[in-house]
Amino acid sequence: MHDTSKVTVRGRQALYMQVVDDLKLRIEAALVAPGERLPSIASLSVTYGVSHITTRSAIAELVRCGYVYSRPRSGVFVSDRHPVSSLPGGSVIPANDGASRRLAPFVHRATVGMIAVAAFSDLTGPLHYDYHQAMTGATLHGIERCAAEYGAVARFAGINLDARIGEAFPLALDEHLTAGVNGIIVVDLHGHPGVAEQVAAHVERIDIPLVYVSSGQTTNPPLHVYSDNRAAGLAAGEHMMRQGYSPLVFVAPIDARWADERIAGVRLALSKGGADPRSLIVYPDGPVRITYAQFLRDSAWVPLGSAADQIASMPQPGVIAMNDLAARELMDLLEERGRTSGGDYGIIGFDDEPAARQRGLSSVRPPFEALGVEASRLLMSVFDNHTLNAEIRLTHTLVPRMSTIPT
Repeated sequence: MHDTSKVTVRGRQALYMQVVDDLKLRIEAALVAPGERLPSIASLSVTYGVSHITTRSAIAELVRCGYVYSRPRSGVFVSDRHPVSSLPGGSVIPANDGASRRLAPFVHRATVGMIAVAAFSDLTGPLHYDYHQAMTGATLHGIERCAAEYGAVARFAGINLDARIGEAFPLALDEHLTAGVNGIIVVDLHGHPGVAEQVAAHVERIDIPLVYVSSGQTTNPPLHVYSDNRAAGLAAGEHMMRQGYSPLVFVAPIDARWADERIAGVRLALSKGGADPRSLIVYPDGPVRITYAQFLRDSAWVPLGSAADQIASMPQPGVIAMNDLAARELMDLLEERGRTSGGDYGIIGFDDEPAARQRGLSSVRPPFEALGVEASRLLMSVFDNHTLNAEIRLTHTLVPRMSTIPT
């Protein structure tokens, strides 16, 4: 398995399943011994000429099938006992095989084009948890996994957040059209300015279906899958009110549509609870907030020290941070000021990333992978019955922990 020559994985089958099949054959032929550690994600990606996301998907499938197992901080190792493939080439029968057979035969030969608007590091970073890598990567994995279950192929084209959307989007779109894809899924989890408008401008120009995946509602695309950030803010606000925290403070150092939707959700929670929605304190308010693209490009972050000073002066406020990164920074700053979460104040974030769990931070978890799965299913249904309009709304999951439990 230490052969560094490139293995070509292209064709009608999903890329990650081609990697899975090749590694299965190597394991079954004893070319990789039981207990031997597989090369790193980066090394395997170079060997097979695929992205890190595709390689991770392949490893996850091998773990699920029992061919390999993962040891934290050690790597991925070949299992002592593994199943023998029952299909030629080590193929895996799709989990929804019965459902997929009921679809038109065309679906089994379809190619799905994926366009992701994300930071470049989202899709090429090393094997470690990264905030943005987790968001975009999980959604793309959901698309690939669902498409593969139906026998379709997924191919990828990315757009860097720093790119001029008006120029980059048509290029990515034409790349897929030239390749002959049968449908396109656009993933825009960060609500980058101009993307929804580009989707609306091109959806009528192309003669294949296009599904738009976003982190908020928009009226532009006819085929739309989104996570409801307004409902997420509502859940966070209602939770803080049930726990008895007052006043509510929303900390949003970045100017983004999804953050504004979460703020609107918290205001709705106040209104439903009989409080004045204008009583919500938003920090910082006005032009001080920076754009999401600026944050990713410059690693800039509005200092939260003054917000921590303001919160520390309140009797028992309920703090709602725009995401877990901001929440954890606030917890550190308030700890320096002698304030304890769950007692002196309550705090909740969004995204439920691993570091938040370790800190006991309550969070609201978005359905990242489910967004990709539902987008892929919607596209398959369009292939089958020519659905022209559909909107699928997915909700977040509230995960309460010690940071919002009054001591």
